[in-house]
Amino acid sequence: MYHVDLRSGVHGARAFNLSEDELESRFLVSFRAGRTFSYEDREWDPSETQLTVFEAGRLRPDQIGMGRGWANVQKRGTDVTTRLLGSAPPQTAATVAEDSPRSQPDPRRPPGIDRLQERLIGRLGAGPLELHAAVTMAAELLPGHRASEQLALAEQAVWEMLHRAGVGLEVDGRLALREEWERLLLTIDTWLAGRARLTRGS
Repeated sequence: MYHVDLRSGVHGARAFNLSEDELESRFLVSFRAGRTFSYEDREWDPSETQLTVFEAGRLRPDQIGMGRGWANVQKRGTDVTTRLLGSAPPQTAATVAEDSPRSQPDPRRPPGIDRLQERLIGRLGAGPLELHAAVTMAAELLPGHRASEQLALAEQAVWEMLHRAGVGLEVDGRLALREEWERLLLTIDTWLAGRARLTRGS
């Protein structure tokens, strides 16, 4: 079975227990062609969407509920995003192989994300960093862009850092669990000044 994660800015959606035909018809055909498609009452533009596909066994309802689905997929499955979308045009498809190293720059990633992550990691060297500072830095790297684009850049940069850079997320004085990261980063209140901060060594 196949399991899909879609991310576009602060929006996200997932699909579980797809057959190969369902995966192709509902997601991959449009994604490879760069055509906008609909899923869960939202339009997804491949040029602005990150698509991750895992191959794993069928999940039972109790393995999906309470936000456990994707964590179970990652524990039990294999990321096949690169294999399935390796031939997709870079200018029309954004793919992320979560938790995998990058040997060279990926032209499909948002402009400025590497520079933003470098700045964030550099600032973290001096101690915990308020999360809202990531948005301020993103705005400096994307002057003249919409606030939603600046927030989206900050959100993706932090998301990747949490998974690959030994960074933790502290909210209201408590270190958030891995399974809480997505919900917290997709909640606007988390980005308010004084609410959350990034830490090192987690």
